Amino acid sequence: MSPELFPNKLKTLVPVLSNGKYDINKEHFVYRRLISLIRVRNSIAHAKSEMEEIVVDEDELVDMPIINFGIAKIPRQFKFRREDITLGASKMFTPLEYHGALDKIEKWFFQRYPNKLSKVAMVIERAKQPQWEEQTTMLVKHLK
Repeated sequence: MSPELFPNKLKTLVPVLSNGKYDINKEHFVYRRLISLIRVRNSIAHAKSEMEEIVVDEDELVDMPIINFGIAKIPRQFKFRREDITLGASKMFTPLEYHGALDKIEKWFFQRYPNKLSKVAMVIERAKQPQWEEQTTMLVKHLK
């Protein structure tokens, strides 16, 4: 599946749920958090292998306890290396902010569906488009 499909699915969710009456507000903070989370997901799902080969002298090795293995000798530079395990996501929003955004999309779109969408803060009225019925088929394809 193409990585750009997930943001498209998010964009088409509201028009499909509301039969074209509403659209998602792309300026809303929850939308921006969800798009950021989708990008992180895509970077994980489509990550390129990053193998690093190094050569070190014996005096540059330190003992490191490894769970279910014992003691292993590793290069000193790796023992104190700090990797960003969030792949940059924590620079945008905190884990709690991401969780809150996921919580809101669940509550707003899947628990209120379909008759209360107008009360959702992330929803805006959609411009009248005469070909809505033709577009519905295409939008539903995005969600599958």
